[in-house]
Amino acid sequence: MRNKTPKELTEKVGSEVTNTIVLTVDEVVAYTGYKKSYIYKLVYERKIPAHKPQFGRKLFFNKEEIDAWLLSTKLLTVNEILNN
Repeated sequence: MRNKTPKELTEKVGSEVTNTIVLTVDEVVAYTGYKKSYIYKLVYERKIPAHKPQFGRKLFFNKEEIDAWLLSTKLLTVNEILNN
């Protein structure tokens, strides 16, 4: 089984990845647009929610947790700043 190219993974984002609950590193890269090395760095720094089987080497991500993480730091609008 060959590895998918970044283009193939990006095309997958519009269909399969958005319907999948558990994502691989490559799928998170395609879904978020971040580089693979940056995803690994975030995992190492424990800044992104990730899961690793007890006796495994692969990382897995819960799509709902990734969505929540992506939306966790909202930028306030001018009106929100002025009203606070």
